[in-house]
Amino acid sequence: MNDANESAASGQPPIPKSHWPAFRVGLVLTEGIFAFVVVYAIVGQIVSARARDDLSTGLRNVRNIGLAAMNYAGANDSLLPPAVLRDEQGKPQYSWRVALLGLMDGASFRVLDLSQPADSPVNKPLLATPGPLSEMFQIPGSPAHKTLNSSFFVITGDETPFPQKKQVSSKEISENDGQTTTLMIVEAADMDITWTQPKDIPFDALNASPKDLRGKGPSTHRSDGAPLAIFCDGHGTMLNPKADPAVLKAIATWKGKEPVTLEDF
Repeated sequence: MNDANESAASGQPPIPKSHWPAFRVGLVLTEGIFAFVVVYAIVGQIVSARARDDLSTGLRNVRNIGLAAMNYAGANDSLLPPAVLRDEQGKPQYSWRVALLGLMDGASFRVLDLSQPADSPVNKPLLATPGPLSEMFQIPGSPAHKTLNSSFFVITGDETPFPQKKQVSSKEISENDGQTTTLMIVEAADMDITWTQPKDIPFDALNASPKDLRGKGPSTHRSDGAPLAIFCDGHGTMLNPKADPAVLKAIATWKGKEPVTLEDF
């Protein structure tokens, strides 16, 4: 006797058994999709939290660098650090970052011999391998992190706060364009420049918006396209990824007298 006849004989309505497997499959699929959504949300939250932590550390690092630069100026007649440290023959040897090590927490500046290159026997253990010193000038999660490369740069040029062969004072900046709207240090991604290398972003590279300057000028690896920046008064911000190149050039110089406001960048 088939199932329908058995049900009829017993006086009970027939049970559509063929519907149960489809229901169970649908239930399993629904549970699977729900589990995937939950896992995806959790992973997304973890990734977002990690990205926030990386950004926070990066901002803290660039602020520490800016503070060290301001302390350097305070101890050197208001002069900002030189863009390039040169040897006795005038040959470029180190970047401005090395000049700030003695003013930064955790830096083993005392054991460096700046009369010798980075790959000398005395300096190589500290300067030629990735470690705590290089990480001071990096943003976690960036291509530079855990390498010798830097995430932070200055803009070099005759009219910027970091010309190649002289030093500019914070007093001069205050008396001209002002420290609030004069850029000091900025993030740049994929520059492939080590933190000790006396090389930065040339003023002429500011020919596009930050979103289009990766590997060339102010830029970031983050999807928002907004690079971190510190201005000469010490305040930190994130530059508009679509900032006009003319605005970038205006904030990179200290005596251009351009009519720039904080809202412009």
